[in-house]
Amino acid sequence: MSGEPGTSAIHAAASLSYGPDASRDACWPWLRKSLRQQITENVGGQIVEWWATRYVNRSFVAVALGPAGLCHADSAGKRDYRLRTVRFAPESLWVMTSGSPVSLPEASVTGIASGGVPLLANSLPDDFRGMLGNLPASTQITLQELFGQEPGLTHSHYYELTTLPAQTTWRFLCYIADDSTLTFGSGTKVTTPATEGAPEWDVTCYRATVIEPMPLPG
Repeated sequence: MSGEPGTSAIHAAASLSYGPDASRDACWPWLRKSLRQQITENVGGQIVEWWATRYVNRSFVAVALGPAGLCHADSAGKRDYRLRTVRFAPESLWVMTSGSPVSLPEASVTGIASGGVPLLANSLPDDFRGMLGNLPASTQITLQELFGQEPGLTHSHYYELTTLPAQTTWRFLCYIADDSTLTFGSGTKVTTPATEGAPEWDVTCYRATVIEPMPLPG
């Protein structure tokens, strides 16, 4: 996934796969009510962004972003879940960008990282970097530029594709965090017969100051 030196500092787009019955709208109701309430409490009583999905191995993940934190729930048995939470400094969650991403000239993208190596090329796994490669360059940079090439990042991502006769909608959500900062991205790319050559993007990127990092899995 790393870019050619001197040519690009953004990730290459991977071909994405989509599992059956894994959409967030289908999976969120599977969480028992008490667990959804606990997740909501952990993030400050209000969910700003969220996703839930089930993987091929039947494991389950739910993530919620709120004004006070981000909660990541993993299945830990047939009916049990492990909740891990990043807690934010009061009123530190804010929207960095919203709407249609800014188009960057090729020259400015090339010079973002030293030698053209993609941001966080050594810090994120292949599947995350491949998903990021499907995002506009400005969105990739906004989500990653606050972090160094460090091994201790916590992160997760989600995407889904909804295909209708006259419209295709690709949705993504993701977060990256270290001991001091969290970024979160959420957006859609809508393609219709009229916009096939230039799909319509709507992306929101958030940032928050971390005061209590997410515990490591285990």
